[in-house]
Amino acid sequence: MTEQRWDGDTLHFTVQAMGQTIASAITVFETNVHAVVDLPGILGLFAAKVQEMIRKEAPKLLR
Repeated sequence: MTEQRWDGDTLHFTVQAMGQTIASAITVFETNVHAVVDLPGILGLFAAKVQEMIRKEAPKLLR
């Protein structure tokens, strides 16, 4: 399940998986994109992997 809403140039969204809710915000600027992902509890152990995946895959979405 996901929920999303735009507030100006910022997309706020949540994703629910494995009983956890992951809150995120993506702000689009003229020259870059800034993403914030709040990993709750044990999912915080995977923060480095999530960051690596976002850095690798996100540019493909902006083409």
